[in-house]
Amino acid sequence: MIHWLNNILYVPGMTGMVAGGGLLLLPERVFREHSLWRQWLLEHELADLLNRYHKIEKFLYRHHRVIGTAVIAGALTLLTLIVKLHDAFASSTWSHILGIQLAILFSWALAILALIIGIFLLIRPSALKGIEVQANRWIGPSPATSLIEKPAVKGINALILRFPKHTGILLLLAGIGCLRTAASLLTA
Repeated sequence: MIHWLNNILYVPGMTGMVAGGGLLLLPERVFREHSLWRQWLLEHELADLLNRYHKIEKFLYRHHRVIGTAVIAGALTLLTLIVKLHDAFASSTWSHILGIQLAILFSWALAILALIIGIFLLIRPSALKGIEVQANRWIGPSPATSLIEKPAVKGINALILRFPKHTGILLLLAGIGCLRTAASLLTA
């Protein structure tokens, strides 16, 4: 159980080390005006890929039994994994840590919510119509932007551009922290 948590911590640790080292050693090369790194890291609107409007109602209503069965199977699998995870942590020395208890409780709530949604999808998908209407109201298509205009760099991206070495130090420290935590879990 500890080994997969250890492996999960290695990914952000190594990513933070590489990104932080790159920002410390080559900040001007990474953030040149027409650099590919700058374009992908700061100016590329990755949220636009998720902000497209997709209509899935017709597909959902035609295949609601298959989708509902798949959601129920996934929720039951998730509940089984949570029970095993809870049993493993209850018998370990980590059982008193509040963050782990809250994560397991939150996982229980999400798995039960997925199970309820799966049951509604299987039996009566029209009962979820209110949720669908609210979701369609919240998720709308974004206004079209022209390819000529250059997106403004703002928010955290502007801070990274202004202080690349400070950001590199923070990323490097975060990466080292993740790797040290992973190493301490391995020895515990």
